[in-house]
Amino acid sequence: MILDAKEQWYTLENLEKVEHMQFLPIDAYAIENGKRCLEIPEGVKSISEDAAAVYNIGSIVSNISYILDHQELQRIEWEKKLRQRRLIKMTFPKEAGATASERSAYLVGKELRVRLVKMHLPASLESVSAAAFPKFLEAIEVDAGNAQYASVDGVLFSKDLKKLIRYPGYTGDQYSIPEGTECIAQEAFSGCYLKKLTLPASIKTIERNAFRGMSGLEEMDCQSEDIALGTGLFSESKLDQIDWWPWESITKAAFMNSSIEHIRIPEGVEAIEDYAFAGCRYVREITVSEGVKSIERNSFRLGMGFDGNISLPLHLYPMIYRFPPLTTINGMPKRKISERYLSGENCREDREVMIEQQLELETALGKLNFMNIAARRYIQAELQCLNSMI
Repeated sequence: MILDAKEQWYTLENLEKVEHMQFLPIDAYAIENGKRCLEIPEGVKSISEDAAAVYNIGSIVSNISYILDHQELQRIEWEKKLRQRRLIKMTFPKEAGATASERSAYLVGKELRVRLVKMHLPASLESVSAAAFPKFLEAIEVDAGNAQYASVDGVLFSKDLKKLIRYPGYTGDQYSIPEGTECIAQEAFSGCYLKKLTLPASIKTIERNAFRGMSGLEEMDCQSEDIALGTGLFSESKLDQIDWWPWESITKAAFMNSSIEHIRIPEGVEAIEDYAFAGCRYVREITVSEGVKSIERNSFRLGMGFDGNISLPLHLYPMIYRFPPLTTINGMPKRKISERYLSGENCREDREVMIEQQLELETALGKLNFMNIAARRYIQAELQCLNSMI
């Protein structure tokens, strides 16, 4: 890997008569040697949505993704090598600093440049989807003569600048969508890395899967009060927490199959829709705030493996069977909650929800080792309580 290679533009060759580009032949070796700015030739009218699929699952993108998720760890590793003088032949420019700490940060930055950083779209281009682009670009440039698209600070917009079509991927830790933008397109931020995102008051629509597969997000500032939200907004994302969620409802499948360790529903959220957190198998804790009024039956389909504690306000106790079967509620088994708070008219849960939980508990019981007596008794007691309520 050549960290100090001079970055160059290059044009895909032998494509003069190609109008529909189905595949972007991106050469990893050429990227490592500095060819990191790709120009789509004039004459191309459309680019297939999976044109960059091979590059996006390759070693370069995987390496960039790892570095972004472990930047401090990478810096420490470089610093160790510098202090141990294991980089004898490396020389540093003045901007790299003089200390091992400064130079290690400089080297991490250089590592992050070993990727495709820019892509230029020709005037002839008429159609391209957000999914067509290589991941972690720094900028998407557009020929001024293009009638369909425009680029603002390296971000791809519709020509009238009302629709954000594609954020390049990684240009820094923060981005503010410009005022006047009305729509964030499907997959617009898919696979991107950001720590803070600001949405202007002009935003009216966010299409489904707009932020799918994002990582790093810690803060979102939304200045618009009336937005039509699509489904699956942050599905398959890598996030530590979701305290930043700015809307009253966590929409359908919003974080489905995401890697989230801490689910803390922030104040201001009133509803959690179906499949909002389904498949989030790495969660360690769940805390539901007092303001939540409704939880759909499949909001927390986390799988049989999650047996942690749920911090839940008293008024949501009737919904305890909408959480995974082996979880506890505020440190108590569900049967204790049921016996104390859900007797008679207080038991307002849908019968189908309780039957589904019953079946899941029976499945868990069937998978237990016969020697696991304590767990067996626990599940049997939970089942006995459920049977009396159904």
